[in-house]
Amino acid sequence: MKFQLAAEVAAVVVVLTYLVDLLAPAFVLPEWLHQLAITAHMGQPMVGMWDPKGIVLCVALPVGGTVVGAWGMGRRDVAR
Repeated sequence: MKFQLAAEVAAVVVVLTYLVDLLAPAFVLPEWLHQLAITAHMGQPMVGMWDPKGIVLCVALPVGGTVVGAWGMGRRDVAR
């Protein structure tokens, strides 16, 4: 019952992260605020400038989440 809102919370975090990345430079907000957005660490992929560390981070987060989720499901008593 605790995790009923997991998808909704994840969607809100993704949208807020996107908005921070989009609006922080436009409104000249502090750089530390802009750096909170994960997408700010990808470089400028639309013009072919990639940040390798940021791309590794963006790949490692979902892979790590999947591993942790699989480990957690393995610990549960789930019967078919």
